[in-house]
Formats: sequence, structure tokens, C-alpha cells
Amino acid sequence: MEYKNIYLKENGKFKLFKNPNKEDFEKRNIIIGYNCKIGDNCIIENECRIENNCIIGDNCRIENDCRIENECIIGDNCRIENDCRIGNDCRIKNNCIIENDPMVMFCYKYHSNSYWDMRTKQPYIRLGCYCRTVKEWDADFDNNLEEFPNGSKERELRLFVYECHKKHLELTKNNLDSQFIKKIN
Repeated sequence: MEYKNIYLKENGKFKLFKNPNKEDFEKRNIIIGYNCKIGDNCIIENECRIENNCIIGDNCRIENDCRIENECIIGDNCRIENDCRIGNDCRIKNNCIIENDPMVMFCYKYHSNSYWDMRTKQPYIRLGCYCRTVKEWDADFDNNLEEFPNGSKERELRLFVYECHKKHLELTKNNLDSQFIKKIN
């Protein structure tokens, strides 16, 4: 485990812990698995779980009650908002905000989420292990016909989840330059 200079809550305020130990995390119900690397100046709020072999970039914020599953890589300057679940083997680029999207959380057999890349201002949707821009999805939605054949219930559920994420991105587009993208720190 590699981590230092992490901000944790203490008495309702964030405090810098230069070399946090196991007890510092346990006191806040934070679980960090084996072989994790957490970058400098990250904020980890209470009730979080970061599973094994994860890499969290510098200056990230992991908000309350988040779960980051095994083998994930989260880039620098990212925010994982309250109650988010990031599935196994996910890759999140630098400067992203991941919001919880509970309306589709249990509709699809794989994890899914949608977000705006703060740097490029491009919308991204992740369905299972595929994370692509909306433009890339629109050009090749049926990239896995073996698992989601045309006319199947599985494809229809996948399409429903995709359309919900597209609507989420459409509704948050107007906030892109104002309140949706918030600087960390």
C-alpha cells in the first residue's frame, strides 16, 4: 500500500494526514485493500471501500460511501461522488467527475455510468468493460452481438441503459461550464 498526504475528515473538517495508518482509516469506516496506490493530496470521505490493486491518481476526491472494486485505475484530479460504485477493472481518465446514477443501477447485468470529461468536454458512457464517447457508441453500439444479439431481451436492456445515460448527459450538458464541473480543492 502506497499513500501519503491524504485528507480525511476529523471533527467535521478535512485534515491532512501525512502518513495515514490503518487506524486512521478504520476510525472513518474506510477500507483500503491490498497493493493499492493512492496519489498525493487526495480526499477520502467516510464509509469508502477501495478494493485490491487499485491506483488512484493525485488530487482526487472520493466522496462518502463509495466503492471502487478490484484492479481500477482512476486518473488525476477526479471526483467520485457520493454513493458511486466503480466496477472491477475500470479505467477513468484524468479530470473526470463520476456521479451516481441510481435509476439504471440494477437494470443491466454489468456496471454502467456516464460522465463528462472535464478537459475535452466530451461525454462518456461505460457499459460493462467498454468506456467510449457517445459518438463512438452511436457509431458502433452493437459491438458485442455474441452476448447481446439483435432482438434479444439482453440487447434491449443494454440499449435502455445506454439511452438513460445519454439522457443524463443531455440534461447535465448545460451545467458543464458552471456548476457541473467543480474544481477539486
